[in-house]
Amino acid sequence: MEYAVMMSVIGAGLSIGLAGAGSSIGIGTAGTKGAGVFGENPNLFGKVLLMMLLPGSQGIYGLLIAILILNNMGALTGEISVTAIDGMKYFGAGIAMGLTGLFSGWFQGKVAAAGIAMLPRAEELSGKFITQAVVVETYAIFGLLIAVLLVLL
Repeated sequence: MEYAVMMSVIGAGLSIGLAGAGSSIGIGTAGTKGAGVFGENPNLFGKVLLMMLLPGSQGIYGLLIAILILNNMGALTGEISVTAIDGMKYFGAGIAMGLTGLFSGWFQGKVAAAGIAMLPRAEELSGKFITQAVVVETYAIFGLLIAVLLVLL
């Protein structure tokens, strides 16, 4: 049982840790570009902020999976009960969400930064720039879906 609890807790930690890192990297990348653009044209603040915040959703997904894992293993009630199979499922869920969150957040930030850089020259295309960044989110959603299924099944 101790091994199963350890794998469960590691899964929860990897979920929020890796997905949160991806969000931080992505927001930092887009925010760095956004600061320069906003400095040139303060009227673009709303569009820059929206694109800058897009990679933040991966961290939220990672947090959700970590909470689901901790809740299902009984850590939130103090009555921990985890089988070896459960421990491996929770570990797999954490890896699935963590890795998809890390890489999609990171690269969504790069796509958002490229769109932000183009805003001063082609503000009318802002919807298309946002759409490009949102496409990268698809893979975080796939990771979230698989992680939820692993935790709840």
